[in-house]
Amino acid sequence: MKILHVSTPLAWRGGEQQLAYLIEELNKKGIEQVVLCASGSAVEEYCTEKKIPHHTFRRKYQHFILAKIVHDICKRDNISLIHTHDAHGHTAAFISALFFGNSTPLITSRRTIFPIGTNWLSKLKYNHSSVSRIVCVSEKIRELASQTIIDKSKIVTVHSGIDLSRFRNNDEGSIHLTDFGKDLSHPFIGITAAITEEKDLFTFVNTAEEYYKSRRAGTFFIIGDGPCRPRLEKYIEEKKLEDKVILTGFQKNVTGIIKQFDCFLFTSLFEGFGTSILDAMACKIPVVATRTGGIPEIIIDGYNGLLAPVKNSDALAKCVIEITTNPFFKKKLVHRSSVYVNNFTKQKMALQTLDIYRQVIFEKSSAHVPVLRPSLSA
Repeated sequence: MKILHVSTPLAWRGGEQQLAYLIEELNKKGIEQVVLCASGSAVEEYCTEKKIPHHTFRRKYQHFILAKIVHDICKRDNISLIHTHDAHGHTAAFISALFFGNSTPLITSRRTIFPIGTNWLSKLKYNHSSVSRIVCVSEKIRELASQTIIDKSKIVTVHSGIDLSRFRNNDEGSIHLTDFGKDLSHPFIGITAAITEEKDLFTFVNTAEEYYKSRRAGTFFIIGDGPCRPRLEKYIEEKKLEDKVILTGFQKNVTGIIKQFDCFLFTSLFEGFGTSILDAMACKIPVVATRTGGIPEIIIDGYNGLLAPVKNSDALAKCVIEITTNPFFKKKLVHRSSVYVNNFTKQKMALQTLDIYRQVIFEKSSAHVPVLRPSLSA
């Protein structure tokens, strides 16, 4: 078995981290793998550092050129199957089959919560015979994908996983949240996220505003960076919360930072799954999150965390207050979540993915086995 992973983004986000976990775990099992990634990308840097066999392409290439590269790699390297990890990679692999006759089975991962496009090209791309499996990172994504996919048996769910060993290591090198201001008061309520539209950090700020209406102490932290940061900074200033809602920018040792929180507040508008919530659970930090996408598959409301409606800052603030003022309740949530998070490890994710690989390869080989029929003269 030899797998070609196709990853087209330049940046490193959740999908790229899951790809890295998958490669590392499959390497341990002796599975041959090669990566096709963008030149100058974070994935190329990762492959170079880890000495993972890889090919690169220039981002300015059109889909047809990338598709030809996919075809040539499959033919030259005797690839058993292609696993694409984003939409652009899927398109290239699809064109590789449609126009270049690439017969290598295709598995594509789907991480976004948005429904599959209803235009003819999207429908064709996802329902083409080259697609053997569509791997969704949550049941919610699988549910949405099933609205477009004709053969429902091709859609499977493999939850994203985290590396639990990271949370047993020391926290050297992490920043101290108290360094971001004078006399910052506990509880510390925080989030680690890219500052993008879908993370809805404006609701995070609104929740802080509602929280302070109860005249309680505390400090809110946003750990991360992104395109919406200038707007968010202006919004915080308008609310006069500059000393109460702290933006730290991008930080490397996120684990060490999360452990300093008293509550993890996740206000996402759209979320395919939510691995940062898993990180908080592994750090034994109680979670308040919005009820959207795949999050209810991680957080069982009232059992291992609290959920509130999307954009409902009042309900979110009440949840934060309930956790930060009730030590016994907080302890119960933390205990349950620290156990529940064991359902979402990188090892389980990789094993489930490997099972899918084996199923697809078996199906392809079985399709070429001649059927022996009994002789009519026997």
